[in-house]
Amino acid sequence: MATIVSAMAGGSATVLAAARRLAILYCGAMLVPSSIMFLLTPGRENQFLGVLGCIFFAVMASASRVTHRATLSAIRLNRTNQALLADMDCERERTTHANAELTFAQAALRETLETLEDRITARTADLKHEIGERERYARELARLASRDSLTGFYNRSTLTDRLGAERQRAEHSDAAIAVLFLDLDNFKEVN
Repeated sequence: MATIVSAMAGGSATVLAAARRLAILYCGAMLVPSSIMFLLTPGRENQFLGVLGCIFFAVMASASRVTHRATLSAIRLNRTNQALLADMDCERERTTHANAELTFAQAALRETLETLEDRITARTADLKHEIGERERYARELARLASRDSLTGFYNRSTLTDRLGAERQRAEHSDAAIAVLFLDLDNFKEVN
């Protein structure tokens, strides 16, 4: 009977570890009455069993305290782990959301860059065409400013500039130049 009662008291120290007072109270309820009964019963072996029961109660009370601390520590660690797992899931969700936003932003940026490249290519072609038109217009203006519109020959100011330049070149190189002058009678009337 003492063995069975001691085994039940020992099991309670583990099973009821989360509630330390309840575990000690249960151990006491199981061991103290039988220990007192053995102490009060005559006979050496009964008193030995009574003393062993009291010592076992003290050991079980001490074990209940240690087991209680260990159980509470395990419960705290479990709660901390659950909180960490919840935080990790939340962080994973935020990371997934951020990755999705980043992927979307990269796609939008890629599309914008392609559109921008197309616009730059079109604008470059427009500028080349415009520059070509301006150069052609400048050449046409220079031609109109230096030539007679009817005959296409050089006009008076261009002829004067060209003759001056040729005269200076001839003076520097000790060369001679000649000018041929043609006059048409009544040309203004024909013109």
